[in-house]
Formats: sequence, structure tokens, C-alpha cells
Amino acid sequence: MKEQAQIVENWVGFIEREVDRGVGPEEILVGPVPVTRQDPYPIGQRLFVHDERLTNMIVHNLHSRILARKAA
Repeated sequence: MKEQAQIVENWVGFIEREVDRGVGPEEILVGPVPVTRQDPYPIGQRLFVHDERLTNMIVHNLHSRILARKAA
């Protein structure tokens, strides 16, 4: 659980830094997203086809939540 919590914190920290720089989710996704820095475990081989989609969902979800939290 601690390791999984750290992975979530890594993602949140990465997106928070991008939000603070004024970078939108689409801009984040254009540049190389350091996925393995956030989560050192590669996605399972049968899920490779979902890797880009999953990263897209994580970035968009966290970006909107972080913006909403900062606006509150």
C-alpha cells in the first residue's frame, strides 16, 4: 500500500508541477511523459495496447482535479 501511495503521489506531483507552469493536459501529452518515473512497474503485456490511453486518462483526470482544488 505504501508503494502504491508513492506512485499516486509521484503522478500528482508531476501534474501539479505542470499545472503550476501553466501547461494544459494536451501539452503535457505532446511532450514525453516520464511514465516510468511516476510508476516503475510496466503495464502488463496484454495491456500494452492500453498504455497510451491509460496515460491520457491519468493526465486529464489529475489535471482537472488539481485545477479544481487550486481554484477552491
